[in-house]
Amino acid sequence: NQDWDRLEPNGNRLGEACMDFHFGMLEITWGATPSVQLRIHDMTGRSRVRRTVRLSELKFPQD
Repeated sequence: NQDWDRLEPNGNRLGEACMDFHFGMLEITWGATPSVQLRIHDMTGRSRVRRTVRLSELKFPQD
């Protein structure tokens, strides 16, 4: 959680940049098609970025 003075380019950024103090949340839905909802909220609680990903889409590096 940081307050940024300037914005640096980031090819992995989804949605608008949130330069104010903020926090992230993950919500996992276990159902027929499990998914993870990723959210970034500003300090007023307003959702600034929201993305839902099916668990089947997530990939991790193989050792």
